[in-house]
Amino acid sequence: MIDIIHIDKLIHRGWGFGRRANGQAVFVPFSAPGEDVRIRVRAEHKSYAEAELLDVLTPSPDRREPPCPHFGRCGGCQLMHLTYAAQTHWKGRIVAENWPDGPPVESGSRHGREFEYRHRVRLQVAPDQRGAGFAQLNTNTIVKIRDCVICADPIRRVLPYIQHELLPMTRAGDIRLSHITIIIGVDALPILLLHSRQPVKAKLRRAIRTATPYPTAFAPQPESMPVTELDFGGLRLTVGPDVFFQAFPEAAAEVGRHPAVELSAGTRLLELYSGVGLFSILFSQRLLSVHAVEGDPAASRLFPLNRQRHTATNLTFSHQPVERWLAENGAAPPFDAVFVDPPRTGLSPAVREWIGQADLAPILYLSCDIATQRRDVRSWLDRGRRLAALVTFDFFPNTFHIECLARLEGHA
Repeated sequence: MIDIIHIDKLIHRGWGFGRRANGQAVFVPFSAPGEDVRIRVRAEHKSYAEAELLDVLTPSPDRREPPCPHFGRCGGCQLMHLTYAAQTHWKGRIVAENWPDGPPVESGSRHGREFEYRHRVRLQVAPDQRGAGFAQLNTNTIVKIRDCVICADPIRRVLPYIQHELLPMTRAGDIRLSHITIIIGVDALPILLLHSRQPVKAKLRRAIRTATPYPTAFAPQPESMPVTELDFGGLRLTVGPDVFFQAFPEAAAEVGRHPAVELSAGTRLLELYSGVGLFSILFSQRLLSVHAVEGDPAASRLFPLNRQRHTATNLTFSHQPVERWLAENGAAPPFDAVFVDPPRTGLSPAVREWIGQADLAPILYLSCDIATQRRDVRSWLDRGRRLAALVTFDFFPNTFHIECLARLEGHA
């Protein structure tokens, strides 16, 4: 069904929101607030419809020509049709609507950089093994990309090699790849991690590594992983291709230096989901002590290297799943405050309950998913905590992703 609607605002996932003549809500990708658009409804739900954009009848002044030839098909970016100022404005509005009774939402990002920021990217390999890229919007089809303008320049330059040389080489060896992780560090070649669908024999792995001009490893084989150094706003850390780290280092460093995470010098901080140690080390430089907990083996392998590099003698570390560590050590915690940066799924019920009962203030909660963050934070507000600050950070310009820091103080 074809219809014409007015776009009122942006909502989660970067979709434009409007209403049909009968009042039904409609979500329209690649539209902009203030526009009248012609749409085709492609999916009807009980309380809303999803539509594809056919024509923009009255373009928004915030609309621009996307600088990427793949935009609109590739599902990696959703907001490149908007100016960067409009993107950040609407991300703040989306968080504010998520917390209508919360404090004013502040933008914590000052980097102003919307292109060539990604230092880590994962490409999906097409089933025919003849190209790699990202899933097309609302499908499992892989859009084979020639370039990616949000990736840092060394990653952009390695993409043609992957498409035209590496993939033919792996096809010739009958290696079926599912995806390829690329990372870059400071003054170093890109590192490639090839994720194979079946084990690859050692002799063939050695042959590929010898023929490839970039440091290369295979997963899920138990290999020795190459590492590199990455600069997080002046703080250098060791990272690897098998480890999660924030893909936009400069933006991530802004969190640890923002006034919303300020703590008194005598604070004993507990950090859960510490990764390779970025926030742990930043906090340890100005607090009495920090204890970090991380369950991921790859991150836990690199955490001690980063702690030693920065001589963080007041920083201790436990390599355990967070739930297990809390069960074994959390009965009487010798801590004053807690900082959590969990996966997109948010906190498990056990962790959420433990934090809710613990006498810790403030609670600092950094999240890449405002829905699961709201679920977790709401449970603590119901216990009488006070939401003191909400700060957004733009870790992924041109995409719908929003990083949000919530600061909760003691009982209201």
